[in-house]
Amino acid sequence: MDYLLFPHFRCLRADNGGCAHLPPGWVHPRRLLGSSVLILGVRGGVPIVVGDAEYSIEPGTVVLLSAGLVHYGPRPLESPAMYYWFHFTLSEAAEIVAESAAKDLLSAPGGSDGRLEGAALLPLRFSIGDPEPFYQKFRELLFEQERPCYTGLKFQLLFQELLIGLTEHVLASSRPMESGSAGSSIDYSIVTL
Repeated sequence: MDYLLFPHFRCLRADNGGCAHLPPGWVHPRRLLGSSVLILGVRGGVPIVVGDAEYSIEPGTVVLLSAGLVHYGPRPLESPAMYYWFHFTLSEAAEIVAESAAKDLLSAPGGSDGRLEGAALLPLRFSIGDPEPFYQKFRELLFEQERPCYTGLKFQLLFQELLIGLTEHVLASSRPMESGSAGSSIDYSIVTL
């Protein structure tokens, strides 16, 4: 499974998003987009072909569709489905990283000489054990899209926060737990009187 490395959050621009409620029989149309798409499955299963790979957008599944790749539904839905989606553009091209190189980046402290500082690294498809916090982030983005703040910066920051959270999830699932460590170099003590 390849990964996408988004080099700098400053080069990302959230465009628009939505929540797709899909009836049985619906088929994703064939598309070639100039923007990338982040999808998070909520209900049911939606088959989608991206390039040469077929995925199923299931509850808690994240799928990234990179700009410039044809994607389409290979067959009609058998039951109702729902997913969140968000289009975004990049002023600097995302880098496709092979799984072995991505795992090296993800497992290295500090993201292999800081390559992950200010960046996002996500598999093209992955699952989240507890997707509810990410559903909430999508709802916040959609609310901000419909009732925007006085500055568009809030919308962009919410999208960046979503990508940071997803990258943190990927980092946590790819780094082994260090035995005997509480994750901090600070020693906490409880003093009883």
